[in-house]
Amino acid sequence: MRSTEQDVRYTNLGNERTLGMHPERLWWISSRLYYSGHRVLAKLVKTLNYLLFSAVLPCECRITRTILMLHRGLGVVVHPNTTIGNNVHIGHCVTLAAGSNKPDTLPPIQPC
Repeated sequence: MRSTEQDVRYTNLGNERTLGMHPERLWWISSRLYYSGHRVLAKLVKTLNYLLFSAVLPCECRITRTILMLHRGLGVVVHPNTTIGNNVHIGHCVTLAAGSNKPDTLPPIQPC
């Protein structure tokens, strides 16, 4: 193996996430579990997400699979009544709050 190939291989190891888990993937799983009636399991996945990535990502949110969380969602806090649309990128230390207690009256967060 040439040194450049070896360097690329070791450099790519630094980009791997924790056991192949992503905070947005765990968030999507917890949300699907919550809305399919498995609320206790959904809360356990939410807690795991918090412990691994220090992000408060409620399972009550309505989200899509195409969310991207930068910096592993470090410090992200989301209100449970928030709806997030397709292809939204969320940076680190972001707080998303809902302006109403009625989730059906709120527009979804969409990319600019």
